[in-house]
Amino acid sequence: MKKLFAYGTIAALALFASCQKVEQDAIVPAVDPVFTATIQATKTSINTADGKVSWSTDDEITITDAASVSVVYTVASITGDKATFTKKSGETGTLGAGPYTAVYGAAPTTAQTYSADAANLPMTASSATTDLTFSVSCGLLEVTLTKDGENIIKVEVSDGTTTYALNCATAVSIASGAAFHVAVPAGNYTSFTITNENGGVCRKSGGAVSVGANQIQPISFSKLAFTYIVHTAAELYDAIDAAKDGDKIMLASGTYTATKTFEITKNITLEGGYGTAPALGDTPDPANLKATLDGDEKYQVMKISANVVADQSVKLSGLIITKGKPDNALGAGLYILTKGTVVLDYVDFIDNINPSKSGAGFCITGTSIKADFTNCIISGNSAPASNGCNYVYNGAKVTFDKCVFRNNSAWGMAGGLYVYNNNAQSVSVNVFNSEFYNNTATRDNKACHGGAFYLRGDGATSGATVNLVNCTFYGNSSVNGGGAIAAYGASGKTATVNTYSCTIVGNSCTTATTTLAATDLTGGGGMWAVAKYATINNYNSIISGNTCGSDATLNDVSGALITNTSSIVGGTVGDYLASAVSSKTGWLTKAYKVKAAAASAGMNVTALKAAYTGSDAAVIAALEVDQWGESRTGTIPGACVSTE
Repeated sequence: MKKLFAYGTIAALALFASCQKVEQDAIVPAVDPVFTATIQATKTSINTADGKVSWSTDDEITITDAASVSVVYTVASITGDKATFTKKSGETGTLGAGPYTAVYGAAPTTAQTYSADAANLPMTASSATTDLTFSVSCGLLEVTLTKDGENIIKVEVSDGTTTYALNCATAVSIASGAAFHVAVPAGNYTSFTITNENGGVCRKSGGAVSVGANQIQPISFSKLAFTYIVHTAAELYDAIDAAKDGDKIMLASGTYTATKTFEITKNITLEGGYGTAPALGDTPDPANLKATLDGDEKYQVMKISANVVADQSVKLSGLIITKGKPDNALGAGLYILTKGTVVLDYVDFIDNINPSKSGAGFCITGTSIKADFTNCIISGNSAPASNGCNYVYNGAKVTFDKCVFRNNSAWGMAGGLYVYNNNAQSVSVNVFNSEFYNNTATRDNKACHGGAFYLRGDGATSGATVNLVNCTFYGNSSVNGGGAIAAYGASGKTATVNTYSCTIVGNSCTTATTTLAATDLTGGGGMWAVAKYATINNYNSIISGNTCGSDATLNDVSGALITNTSSIVGGTVGDYLASAVSSKTGWLTKAYKVKAAAASAGMNVTALKAAYTGSDAAVIAALEVDQWGESRTGTIPGACVSTE
């Protein structure tokens, strides 16, 4: 039989064996007695047939006498199922009188030590003489772990009351799989905790694994995701370096001030939403306990360049990204250039500045990127020398849901959000249930459009398409054209904006400036389709109370390719909408109830779905509700179905 565990304290082993029956009449042996031993047990295993446990020539046992002197013995010879044991060479102790307790391997303890060849069941024996009979009194959990590039230092198993820890003197690679053998009492084990050499912890729990008193019970884990808990920027940098695809980093609440960009090169999760001392298994509150990543007005705060991995994504949650200010880089707060998927939930972009390029809050560029933003606030960001305070570029597929763009500014186009495509692959953006408020495009020039949103299509003939569903635009401004929304399509390159159930009110184009005469204003305080290849289609929307200089005909919409279906265009806000009210969801700055007189001017859900010619399930689902998440009933236009 292969040698068992080379671990466990002698005191623990003696205690485990002490429950065995011991004859009372002890004898005093000669110096260095010789022991004989048989095995009175049959091992069982889930994966193999029952088999007799037998001795091997390299087996060792530890024998303790009545005076608690312990000596290691080794096999001298084997005859049948009986082995003769003599004192191991180099042992200095001499056993005295019995009774004797003997241990093969180690009984269950809370601190065991890993051994690569510890693959058999521990056994114990008690006798007044030198004739020993061993029996198996516990089980063995054979935990096989596999993950490329991972090295393990501890494996723990728990029955809910007691935890049995197997410690590795040196880290054990599990790249090709490795078995860890943990001696346990018979029982049911519900939790397995694995710790890697970098402090990452993986916990597997669920249904109980039953282990018999003489059973080897195998269990395997191959999809291991490790969690790192960090409290400082230095710890965060280390965890980002150590984490592998599928791993998670839990950030204690507080501020993590950058000394360089936090760069994510693997598909991992960064999760705030915890208190100052998070623990494995804690439930996050990402809306209220965000961790702050601070660029210190020196660095791009975060960059994501992870490769595509099947069924994996980069996930950010419960974070504030602030004070990014790079010297010469796209995306002061966040730059995404991966070809994979990025998911952001409760991630706020606050007060980032890009002094020279596009993307103050964020920049997303790449032909295969899929990014989803939910419950995000994008506020106070500035691109004072370029277009696009927040920038989606070249073939990306991006969705925003329940997001707020407010108080952002850009020098050229798009103080809020700029979607631009000059790539052969089309770009597609959906914005659901979101708000654009007080965003500005400030350049003193004709080429200053889209205070809140600007779409430009220069690339594929399939162009660029943006669907705006249940969105509110108010208080946004640009110097020239499209105070809220503008779209431009280069010759033969289409750019299409579809608004479904949006409320676009109180936006403006400015009057004449030092270099821009009033006659230069091209209009559309609400929206402007800039060129003949740009199309804006409005369905069930309200575009009212917007202004553009002194020409009232340019106040709300401007451009030949703007279509309005069951939408209200023109007039004043008060004609159709009640005063702005606080949103009951809490995250909107304003929401407008529709006056009863306008409640029948729009489209029902069936008509909205018929107007949408695409197949995106997310768009179809968004058409069924309003900005507050209430079912869209009747034919009420605008973002909210509530009426006054």
